[in-house]
Amino acid sequence: MDLTEFGLRLVLLFIPGIICAGLIDTLTTHRQTTQFRFTLRALIWGVVSYGFLSLFKPDLSFFNALSDTSVNPSIPEAAIATGVAVVLALTTTYIVTHKLHFRIAQKLRLTRRYGDQDIWGYLFNSTDVDWAVVRDHKRKLVYDGFVKLFSDDSKNAELYMTDVRVYDNASGDHLYDVPGMYLSLDRTDMTIEFQDATMKPSKGDTNA
Repeated sequence: MDLTEFGLRLVLLFIPGIICAGLIDTLTTHRQTTQFRFTLRALIWGVVSYGFLSLFKPDLSFFNALSDTSVNPSIPEAAIATGVAVVLALTTTYIVTHKLHFRIAQKLRLTRRYGDQDIWGYLFNSTDVDWAVVRDHKRKLVYDGFVKLFSDDSKNAELYMTDVRVYDNASGDHLYDVPGMYLSLDRTDMTIEFQDATMKPSKGDTNA
């Protein structure tokens, strides 16, 4: 078997892993993934997908087809494994989104990390935070309203707010109201206050 044929077989056989890794990469918030890491994860998820399938179909041709050119990859097996991969991707997305693995690890005192990229994501992903007061120190303005959308991390510091009341930061005078406002601010020139936040982090929620 030459390298070209082996490569084509790998692609065909690991399509479930590629789909699984792609869905997780698309649906979850995370740091930028390199091509090498994505490829490695796709291979791992491919093996895991076929591994789950082998629990119900022990006579899989998957592993034999990798090394034996006389064994053709099974299209039905790949289709079923792809379905398994989608279920795995959605399950993993739910776990990552709700930080269930970090919560379990905190309960077991294995870590003090909270799982988000930074505190920005931790705060805005909390269900306890919906109303915020944003102080724009550069423009000397205050934006008071509901937070509807936010960027993945504080580096971009993007917010979309509704029912916004704008004030002068120095005098506190009310300037105007606006139904919706997009903000893109320098995180070093702003302060965000959460007037009605009731979050009570666990003892482990102290480190990034």
